[in-house]
Amino acid sequence: MFLCPPRQEGVEGGTDATPIPLPGVTRHEFETLLNYLYKGYDMLSNTLLVRSDVSGFDISMHNDIRFSHRRWIALLSIASRYDMDKIRERAIKQISRAQPSVDPVDKIILAEKHDISTWLVPAYIALCHRETTLEESEAMKLGLSVTVKLNRAREAVRALGPRRRSSAVAGGPRAPVWTSVRRTS
Repeated sequence: MFLCPPRQEGVEGGTDATPIPLPGVTRHEFETLLNYLYKGYDMLSNTLLVRSDVSGFDISMHNDIRFSHRRWIALLSIASRYDMDKIRERAIKQISRAQPSVDPVDKIILAEKHDISTWLVPAYIALCHRETTLEESEAMKLGLSVTVKLNRAREAVRALGPRRRSSAVAGGPRAPVWTSVRRTS
């Protein structure tokens, strides 16, 4: 963009006809980022998403923004892609707090896509302790390798019996049951 000579159409970003391309960024992600940066003003509905408290000079930026779960994921995606660390941290924090909580399979997918290692073991544990096995659609999302390793870990946890299961989980990420699954990331 900045190092390349101008195109015949003109300099990128100079007019609406010559936008600056952002490969892989969806319109939804970009609008969500702009909404976040402009303190929550929703350009689509012309409504204010936040209230400002100007009681002092030391205001923590964007603490009262209320986005949907879908928007926080979009913000995580674009912030991860363009190394916006503070915005990325905020999106991770908000997604982690989501109620109802994020489905463990979706959390694994997001964790792998956006390099959030702290989400992996809790999601694996949740899937191993879930009463039902993985659905075919979930296995497709996770891929063959992760699905096989999760099923292996699930069987190992179930073979321990109810009393020893809790101690296997209490061992956390270093527990032998989780080491085979962790190697997938």
